[in-house]
This record gives sequence, structure tokens and C-alpha cells, in this order.
Amino acid sequence: MLDAFRQFISEEQLILPGQRVLIAVSGGMDSICMASLFVEAGIDAGIVHCNFGLRGIASDGDEYFVREWAANAGLPFYSKQFDTAAEANSKGISIQMAARDLRYTFFKELAAQKDFDLIATAHHRDDAIETFFINLIRGTGIGGIKGIAVKKGNIIRPLLFATRTVIEQYINTNKIRFRHDTSNDHDHYLRNRIRHSLMPALTEIAPDLQNIMTQNFQRFAEAEKIYRHQIKAVREELLHEEGQQIKISIRGLSALHPPATWYWEILHPFGFSEEVCSDIRKASGKEAGKIFFSNTHRLLIDREYLFIEELKAANNEVSSEYLIHANDTRMVAPLGATIEHCIIDDQFSIPTLPSIACMDEGKLSFPLTLRKWKRGDVFHPLGARGKKKLSDFFSDHKFTRFEKENCWLLISDGRIVWVVGHRIAHFVRVTKQTNKICLITLTEV
Repeated sequence: MLDAFRQFISEEQLILPGQRVLIAVSGGMDSICMASLFVEAGIDAGIVHCNFGLRGIASDGDEYFVREWAANAGLPFYSKQFDTAAEANSKGISIQMAARDLRYTFFKELAAQKDFDLIATAHHRDDAIETFFINLIRGTGIGGIKGIAVKKGNIIRPLLFATRTVIEQYINTNKIRFRHDTSNDHDHYLRNRIRHSLMPALTEIAPDLQNIMTQNFQRFAEAEKIYRHQIKAVREELLHEEGQQIKISIRGLSALHPPATWYWEILHPFGFSEEVCSDIRKASGKEAGKIFFSNTHRLLIDREYLFIEELKAANNEVSSEYLIHANDTRMVAPLGATIEHCIIDDQFSIPTLPSIACMDEGKLSFPLTLRKWKRGDVFHPLGARGKKKLSDFFSDHKFTRFEKENCWLLISDGRIVWVVGHRIAHFVRVTKQTNKICLITLTEV
């Protein structure tokens, strides 16, 4: 089995020379088998164990066993105890999901702290087949039928070449001790029911099931690559970045078929669930102004476009005010900008870019204030006949709700002198009588 292990690592290019591997070991047969193979192969590694506290004294026994195993093998050992049940209750998820989240978060943090390049888990060929049927039963797309990835990020599965039978033979032949998890004997969990009932029945029908499914996984994975390539091409065509927002044409998205699948593929990377993607599709083009939220983003349905922006961490940005003093030359927060004070000469020409405010410094009263807009704000735009409500200015220029919320105003002595990035006020314009200007240039547009 050692030769097959080395060959699989080489063929899949799982571990490059000089890389260190953190081996996830529960104490069960599969993970002890994998750890033993790493030791035999002479690969630089460490052992990590999670104590989920779900089986009382047996969980503590597992941790002690793995600690002793690592010591005998001469490998560094790391462990952490979790209150998995409390985690599941607080997040409203299953025990299995909570354990998975806790496990991988800990692995990745530890690997970064201790300079391990890779994290190895002991998933094998039977696990991949069981996962396939679990996903089918729960409902899945093409990504859920390709089995378990050999490598994903810095997570590797160097036992995917082996069946459970092969692992048992290796353990028995080498008389290697391991811990038996009695929860695997019961059918409380879906995986156990599939393992104990479905798999034997399918193997009786198709004795070569292992190899058949391995070939299926390869075909499914190749089909998914083609599928993902097309998704990527369409996303690049449809999604356009405008500042901190993503803009998507409703007409372009709705023209894709089948529309439900395309809405899901385009929007779920922003954290929107399948149900919410369906609601967005139904509202697109019909309910302008409606907003949908995921855990990480919010989406606005406008007249012709969907606008998506990342949710900002809770802060007081909307009510905050920032001062610009007469001697300031640079602004970092909340916007990036340079500030210049210039004497006009014969070579001067007024810049026309909306990202530059060119104002008569004699009309300004420092310090200037930068703040978000408020209801009731009025503004006399450059070139306009008189004042108007800022909300009307927004409407005239077709600001989306997101653009209104993200719009900053530059204030001098209580009056708006610049709708930042859009228009200066008429009264601070440069005239023939102006001899000194204040030039504010946005550096992040």
C-alpha cells in the first residue's frame, strides 16, 4: 500500500518537495492508516486532533490515544477541545455541520500559525461514493456529484485511491492499533444508513461498483470543468465593477436559458440562497427599488440593472463627519484624495473631470466638512439657475439607492460645495476674479 500511496501523491502532485503536512487524525482506522503511511514515506508532518466532546470519556480517550501515537512516531501534536453542541445550537445547524466548520477553521488557523503548507484528511474511495449518494438524496447540482476533490486549496486527500477494504488489510497486516468510534455502528446519521444498507445492496447488483463510480467521478469532474468555464465566460461578460458595486444587466441575465439556473450561478457566489435567487429573478424588471440581502452582500433591483455591494461592517459611517483643514494635503479616510492650494496663472485651465473639484478658495471657509447626505439638503449645482433639493439632483442624474447612500458631500460653513465625484456648487466656481483655487482630486474613483 505504501507504493500505491507514494504513486498517488506523485501522480496527483499533492505534496511538493519541502512542503510540510498537517495530518488530521481522529484516532480511527482511516486516519491512523494515513498517518502511518506518512511516517513510512518519511514526509515532514505534524498531527492535529479535534476533541468535539460528543462522546464523553470516549472523546477524551481518543485525544489521549492520538497524543501518545504522535509521541511514539516522533511527530509534533496539536489538539483543541470544542463545545460542538453549543456551536450547533447557536448557529442553528446540525452537529455534523458544526463539527465540520469547527474542524476546518481550526486546521487552517493552526497550519498558518505553525507553517504547515498542506492539511491532509483521510477521506477514501468509499467516503467519496457515500458522499455522492448523500448529495443526491439532499439535492445537488453538478458540483455535488463529482465525488470528493483530491485537492482543494491547501486541503489534500491522499487516501482517495484506496477502498475501505484495502485500508483494513493494511491495518491488520501491520497490526496497527486504532480507536473504534461506536457512533459509526448506529444508523442515526444518513451516512451510516447509506454505508450499512444502500452500499451492500448496490455492490450486490454491481460487484465492480467501486471502479464504476471512480470512472463516473472522473467524467463528472471533466463535465463540470466545461460547465464552469462557460459560467466564468458569461460572468465576465455580464458583471461590471463600478466603484464598490457590481452591475448586472437584467435584460442580459434574463435572456439566458434556463433562467433559474443562470440566476443561481451568477448570484450565489455573493451568498444568495437558491430561494432568494428565485425571488430576485421573479422581481427583476418588475419591482425596482427592492433590496435582497445575503450574509455578505446586498442586491438592489433597479430599472435596468441589478446592483450588488458588499455589506460593510457595522459602524457609524453614515453619521460620521470628517474635517479637512486649510493645511491638509492628503485625505485617506473615508475617501482617498489629494488637496492642493494653487495661485492661478496664464497657463491654468479648469479641469473637467467629475473626480476633481476645482473651487475658488476665497469662497471657502475652513475647516471643510465631509459627510453623507441628509433629507432636506439643498444644493445649487454648477450651471443651474438656482437651488434644488439634493434628492431632486439625485433623481435627475438617476442615482440608484446604493449610490445615494454612498454619496459624500463637502460642506463649507453649512453649505454644500461639492457632491463628491459629481458636481461642485455654483457659488464656488472659478471666475475671472478668482486668484487662488482649492483643488481636491479623488485618488480612489
